[in-house]
Amino acid sequence: MGLPALISERLFTLMDRDKNEFLSATEFVQGMSRLFSRDFEKNVGLIFDLFDFEEDGYITSEDLRVLLSHVPVTEILGSHSLVAPKEGKFTQSGGGL
Repeated sequence: MGLPALISERLFTLMDRDKNEFLSATEFVQGMSRLFSRDFEKNVGLIFDLFDFEEDGYITSEDLRVLLSHVPVTEILGSHSLVAPKEGKFTQSGGGL
C-alpha cells in the first residue's frame, strides 16, 4: 500500500463518525467540507488527525513511522540516494573518485 492509499483510508476513517464502515450523506458532506476548508485551524486539525493513527490526541513516533514508511523515497530523490556513495581512490589532486 502506498501513501495515497494510506491517506484515503485515514480520510475514510475520520469521516466515518459512527464507525459503521459506511459514509452517510451527512458524514460525506461534513468530511468534504472539512477537507476543502479554507480555514487554517480546520486544515491544521485535519492534518493532525491524519497523523494521529491511534486517535488519542497525540502524534507518536510510531504514527510518524507508519506514515513515513509509505512515502516513496526513491521516486522523490530520483537518482540521488540516502545511502552514502562508496569510498573511492585518492588522487594526486586530493579527494576520492
